[in-house]
Amino acid sequence: PSLSFLASAVSSDFLCAFGGYRIALTASLCVSRQKLILAWKAAGLPVDKAARNVFPLMRQVQIVIGLGVLLGVILARTVHPDFIFLSAFFGAGLLCAGLTGWCGLVMLMSRMPWNQVPGQTDGTVRSCSTGC
Repeated sequence: PSLSFLASAVSSDFLCAFGGYRIALTASLCVSRQKLILAWKAAGLPVDKAARNVFPLMRQVQIVIGLGVLLGVILARTVHPDFIFLSAFFGAGLLCAGLTGWCGLVMLMSRMPWNQVPGQTDGTVRSCSTGC
């Protein structure tokens, strides 16, 4: 099949990512990402390989919270009982994020250097629903 329609639809409106590859597409192009990238590569068209693989922001937040709770429990059992408040702190943060949609950890993690994309704006995230 001819991919000339794909070449004419390419713009910087939308970044499609699959398996570390990126292709700029218009949002109106309705083709599955996997099939599109495989077809694009098979046609010999240029495809950028992402320089690094980074976990999605939501997954990073889940890892940090899980480690914080686990660390708090381990330290409370082995060092001093007051370390249980570390786990309580992360639990309160989860409760706040669930009730309000505002997650301070997401906002902090979105500003980390490994989460910055060249050419992107300042990376501000307003809530967990838009940042994860």
